[in-house]
Amino acid sequence: YVSMRNLLPNQRYENVLTPTELKRDMPVDRQRTVRIYSRERARVGGISVKDHFEINVAPLTICITALFYKKMMTFAFPEKDAETFDDDFETEKTKKKNKKSKNASFYVECPSVEKDDVEKMKERAERNKLFIYIKIPEVPIKVSYKGEKEKNQILDVADFQLQVPTIEYHNVTWTWLDLLLAVKSKTKDSLVTQAIKQKFLRSNKTSGKEEQAPPGDEEKARMLLGSSSVLGSAKPTRRFLPRL
Repeated sequence: YVSMRNLLPNQRYENVLTPTELKRDMPVDRQRTVRIYSRERARVGGISVKDHFEINVAPLTICITALFYKKMMTFAFPEKDAETFDDDFETEKTKKKNKKSKNASFYVECPSVEKDDVEKMKERAERNKLFIYIKIPEVPIKVSYKGEKEKNQILDVADFQLQVPTIEYHNVTWTWLDLLLAVKSKTKDSLVTQAIKQKFLRSNKTSGKEEQAPPGDEEKARMLLGSSSVLGSAKPTRRFLPRL
C-alpha cells in the first residue's frame, strides 16, 4: 500500500497518490501497489546491464500539480534543472538519432583525452545503464492534474480515466531520469489522445440531444395511453341546443 500527500501551501490536491482499488480476497504476498522485477548481467565497460527490467503497477489514483511535480523532480535529481528536464531529454534523443543516421567511417580522429575527461566518463558510466528489455504492463489510472496557469489548459483534467498502454523498450542506454522522462512522454501522449477523444464524443452526444425537440403534451399522451385513445379524445363533442 502506497500513500503520498502534498504539503505545499495553496495546492488544489492534497492526496497525491493512492491505490484505486485493493481486492480484499487478494493473497497477502500480492497486496503490493508496485512490484519491480530486475535481472542483471555482468557490467560492460563499467556500465550496469539490466537484462530484464519490469514494473507492475496496481490501478492508481494520481492527483498532482505542476509545482509539486517540479519539487519532487528537483528532490530526486538535484543535479538537474527541473525547468529543463523535458527539453534536455528531447535534445539528447535528437542527437542520438542524428548520430545513428550518419554513415560510419573507418578513419576516426582520436581526440586528446585528459584526466578530468576520463573521470567524467567514469561518472557517466556509473549513471548510465544498458537496458536490454523494459516492460511496464497496461494499467488503468485515474488522473487529476493542474498546471501553473489559472486558465484551463488541454492537460488540466479532473478524475480522468486514463488507460496507460503497455510500454516496452529494447536495447537503450539510459539513466534513471531518462527512463522516467521516456515513460512520462508516452503517458502524456496517451493522455492527450484519450482526452481529445472523450471530449469529442461528449460534444457529439450533447449536440445530438439538442437536435431532438422535447415531446409535446399530445405526444406524451400518445406514448402513455396509445394512439386510439388520443384520437378518440380529440373528436369534437356534440352540443344539444333546445329547439326554438
